[in-house]
Amino acid sequence: MIKEIRTVGALNVPSGMTVSYINTPEYAEKLNEKKQLEEKRQTLAAELTQLQNRHSQLTISLRDQKNQQDELLMTQQSTEEKIKLILNFINKMKEPPVVEENKENEDDAGPAVPASECDSSSSS
Repeated sequence: MIKEIRTVGALNVPSGMTVSYINTPEYAEKLNEKKQLEEKRQTLAAELTQLQNRHSQLTISLRDQKNQQDELLMTQQSTEEKIKLILNFINKMKEPPVVEENKENEDDAGPAVPASECDSSSSS
């Protein structure tokens, strides 16, 4: 008692049975809605992929900018230290030199007289 199986559309139907199709307006609407929802799902999946790619790009860009910011900060600190060294050097060069005389020389020569006073007294 082997029954013959026939294919109707996507269904395998044994012989002796009938296949009936529902062809009501509600069914057609549901099929149309299902098709629209599938298209919407595909559109949203593509949009999700694009957004994930954009997220990856922005994450990489943000990390690169953070690294660049850190490098600039280190360069700024190094430059500020060098500027301080230069300013200290300039200030030391502006200061009059400190001359330390030996006590023995002061006693022998008498009080120190500025050179401008020495020149004016000898010409009078």
